[in-house]
Amino acid sequence: MHDEAAGYLSSARTILQQQGNRELEGHLQLLAGSIHEFAGRYDDALTAYTAAIAADPLNVGYRLSDARLRLRLGDPAAAAAQLRSYVNLTGDDRDPEVRSLLGRAHWALGELDEAAGHLATAHQLRGSRDVDAQADDLRALSLIYYAEGDLTAGNVALRESLRRDNLLSRLGGNALVWLATLLLLTAVHLVGESRIPSTSGLEVVDGPQAWSVGDVYGILLTSLLLGLAAAVAYGQFVHGNALALATPVQATDAWALFFITLSVFLALLSWRRAAMAGHDPMEALIGTSRQPLTGFGLGVVFLGGVIAYLHFDPFDGALGGFYLDLVQLTPYVVAAMILVPLAEVFFRGLAFPPLARRYDKRSAVVVSGALYALTFGTPVALLLVFGLLLAEGFRRRPNVTEPLIAQLTLHVGLLVAVTVSPWVRSLFFG
Repeated sequence: MHDEAAGYLSSARTILQQQGNRELEGHLQLLAGSIHEFAGRYDDALTAYTAAIAADPLNVGYRLSDARLRLRLGDPAAAAAQLRSYVNLTGDDRDPEVRSLLGRAHWALGELDEAAGHLATAHQLRGSRDVDAQADDLRALSLIYYAEGDLTAGNVALRESLRRDNLLSRLGGNALVWLATLLLLTAVHLVGESRIPSTSGLEVVDGPQAWSVGDVYGILLTSLLLGLAAAVAYGQFVHGNALALATPVQATDAWALFFITLSVFLALLSWRRAAMAGHDPMEALIGTSRQPLTGFGLGVVFLGGVIAYLHFDPFDGALGGFYLDLVQLTPYVVAAMILVPLAEVFFRGLAFPPLARRYDKRSAVVVSGALYALTFGTPVALLLVFGLLLAEGFRRRPNVTEPLIAQLTLHVGLLVAVTVSPWVRSLFFG
């Protein structure tokens, strides 16, 4: 389809050279920009949109396409400048799409008052013509009000958004799979607990002590809370917005910092727990492997799986995208891609043994894989497969070296892929 569109564009340009038409020139540049954007050539797309605006400065569609792309690429200031330029040139400040996008650009810049004003105006201008867009604007407004500490206004905006949009209708796709995975995890625990014979005897163990399933969940919960605290603190101190996790552009680094903190503390707290139990943490949590190439091969399979998943976009993206935004390769994102594999020390090295002791090894495979998928969140369907494969490999060869290598191969491979291939980068754009 991309090649077909490019062919039509080439034919239209030939006709344009023969006849000359500024309006047609603008349309062709918009089409060219869309093609470049689809292919991940974002600099070329912005150049084309700029040419379209030059051909017809009064066309709001050209301005919106340019501003949306700039905002998505992490340049909200340029997006806002483009929209303000249109308003100043035309005097038209009553286009709801312009005001809504301008509000989101100010939101990303941390200018919450201005953002709230534009989004409220956009909501009013839409009337009852576009209920879905109204609901989106009101949800954004509620988050802005909450970030400002105005709980009353936030509650009103959220309530109004719910009147226009049934949240139950959104409980599908990745959210539904996440809940199903949570139910699976709960069911395995319940079945496992029901099979444990009751006993009143006390078991005395000499030497290093084993850690418990309770330790596993305690470390996971602590690490999740520390990750959330780090993301909230980042938003508050860097942007003056504690809800940076839900804010355009700011969310990229906030989520990256969340996963950095989560993964590092999962590894550190696991290491500390093993040491407190009297174990050598390196031996107990990592072990040794004579087949490191197995981990590398599995990582290559995972890398191909992520790219194929994003390319074919099952169910029109309803199952969710990758849990880190690789369109903007900020230092936080790069650090997250390198440090996230450390979480394998927890999911396999610390979590698997007590689960296998309390239930059985196959139940431990399911629980370990499900915990990994639930923690990283999206796309749960794909992460659950990865988690089960890593846990099954650990069951067969109890060492964390191979899962670590597999995860490093996946994450570093994705970093390299989005750096060298515009097409791969475009897969994360949606």
